[in-house]
Amino acid sequence: MKTSTVCKLSALLVILTIGTLSPLQAQNPEALFQQGLIKEEGEGSLQEAIDIYIKVASDESVERPLQANALLHMGLCYEKLGRAEAQKTYRYIVNNYPDQPETVKVAREKLALLSQTEINETEKSGELSIRKVWEVPDYLFGEVSPDGKYISYGTWSTGDLAIYELANGKTRRLTNNDSSNRSQVYAEYSRWSPDGKQIVYTWRNGMEYELRTIGLDGSEPKVLYTNKEARYIA
Repeated sequence: MKTSTVCKLSALLVILTIGTLSPLQAQNPEALFQQGLIKEEGEGSLQEAIDIYIKVASDESVERPLQANALLHMGLCYEKLGRAEAQKTYRYIVNNYPDQPETVKVAREKLALLSQTEINETEKSGELSIRKVWEVPDYLFGEVSPDGKYISYGTWSTGDLAIYELANGKTRRLTNNDSSNRSQVYAEYSRWSPDGKQIVYTWRNGMEYELRTIGLDGSEPKVLYTNKEARYIA
């Protein structure tokens, strides 16, 4: 092979190799992170700093301590800009970097401070803060559990008593309505016991109402009261 051909091939391999490198492989990630700090703390160019931190945190080849630190400073920049992404970033750190306890500790502290700030601002303004936690597709009368973790409700589609777990969005049926006429046989109103371990609910069977109780442990429901003349029990 001629010398010129070898040189051209070598040059091509170098170009192809460089082309497959990510920006951080071509540039030291720690050095890039330091550039972000200069933008954030030295120049006050927060959005430019965020863009740099995103490059560092999103590169899988970067060591996790540096990723977590980049995310933390990204959250700090968002916080200084007054943007909601700050809380999202701090939560992401807490949920995804348990192996970085010091960074997680700072993220938790930041979340607590931001939450308290929101509460204080709401109290000062006298406004009610409303947050949608569940868009109910299939719901009859229910109640939030004493610990705030669940919502009890009657499912219109099956007629069962069920609970909805707010933390993970999962639904669990507590009863098993095997009636062939579910439009007339179903769970209706429900109330929690103070310890959150039992639910008292009304069970309609045609024109007859029963007051029942059931545990969250999967135990069979117990009938407390029956009345064939009652229009409803709530």
